[in-house]
This record gives sequence, C-alpha cells and structure tokens, in this order.
Amino acid sequence: SQQAYHVPMFIWYSPVLGDGVDRTTENDIFSTAYNNYLINAWMGVTKPEQPQTLEEVIAHYKGDSRVVDANHDVFDFVMLRKEFTEDKQGNPTPEGQG
Repeated sequence: SQQAYHVPMFIWYSPVLGDGVDRTTENDIFSTAYNNYLINAWMGVTKPEQPQTLEEVIAHYKGDSRVVDANHDVFDFVMLRKEFTEDKQGNPTPEGQG
C-alpha cells in the first residue's frame, strides 16, 4: 500500500548556515530508489554517468514514483492501493471493516 511506502524525508539545517539557505517544503512524490544519487550529489561524490547536482537529480527523476521493498522488488507508488486495508479498487477489506 502507499501507506507502507510513504517515507517523509527531513533535512535539518544548522542555524550557522544563515538565512540564504533554501528551506522550502517539497510535497511532490519522489522515488526513494534514487536516495543514493541525491546523497552523492549533495556530498559532491558523483560518478561521471550520474547527475552531478541536487537540481539535476531532482529534474532527472521528477515524476518517477517507483519504490523498492526489502526484497529489492520495484513497485509504482501511484499504482499501489492507498491503505493496507483496501482492495485495489479502494474498497475496505474485511480486516479493515469494523
């Protein structure tokens, strides 16, 4: 379900950085399958074939909603049911009723 894969990401910014740092909130869906690329770009340790900046990573994968489970199976977040206790049509399942 989408509920199981909804992973909020938080970034803490030190006050030492000052007011010039962009602290806006992004609510778009972003695939967690590319977290390593984001981290690499943020730290400046990218490979030549990877997007080199955070902006390039975000632009390249914008709209991609794939998620990966612990077995490395890939699913499209948008196609998953919203809640664990729903069927694929969004109807409550017996364990979700009550």
